Amino acid sequence: MLRVYLTIVGVLLISGCTSWNYKVGDEVKFEIRSWNHDPIIKAVEDADPETFMQLGKGYGKDRDRVFYKGNEIPGADPATFEQMQWAYSRDKNGVYLFTCRLEGANPATLRLLEGSWSKDDQYVYHGHQRVEADAASFRFIGDSWAIDNSSAYHALTWISLGCENNGHLQVEVFKDIDRETFEVVDAFKAKDKSGVYDALPSPNNRVN
Repeated sequence: MLRVYLTIVGVLLISGCTSWNYKVGDEVKFEIRSWNHDPIIKAVEDADPETFMQLGKGYGKDRDRVFYKGNEIPGADPATFEQMQWAYSRDKNGVYLFTCRLEGANPATLRLLEGSWSKDDQYVYHGHQRVEADAASFRFIGDSWAIDNSSAYHALTWISLGCENNGHLQVEVFKDIDRETFEVVDAFKAKDKSGVYDALPSPNNRVN
């Protein structure tokens, strides 16, 4: 059932050619066009049409605020705002994924990793949520797996559940692994000299 759900999510994300554009007149509007539905147009609340700039990829800003797909990125600074890869952005105040702020993230040192992971000089993040891990040794090793100096982490592709909720489907933590022999078997299993780790049944489940 989980694999079916992930497949559906993937199809929804890649289906069709979708474009996002802002239209500036007496007010600022955000327009979504796709092959499989009529255009969706909504007013961008509090946007100033006289100073509004379209930045591309769903981003826009005026003299006071920054927006992603018609929604304000709370606290973002227009003067120092810059887009990063995927849907990440940053300014002098912090780092953002879509409209969600990565709590405590350092915009000067944040690195984007594969598998929806990122890290700065202190913290590790999956999606926009901070994960308790050692940032200095943390690295993505393939499929859905990452490791640090003592533990392994399995995380499915990040999806937005709202900034106030967990920003990922699930992160499983496997403690006390052997880092030297730990390797990925497939998207849900890994192994080291002590045995096999299965991410599907439950956290810290070691088989044989």
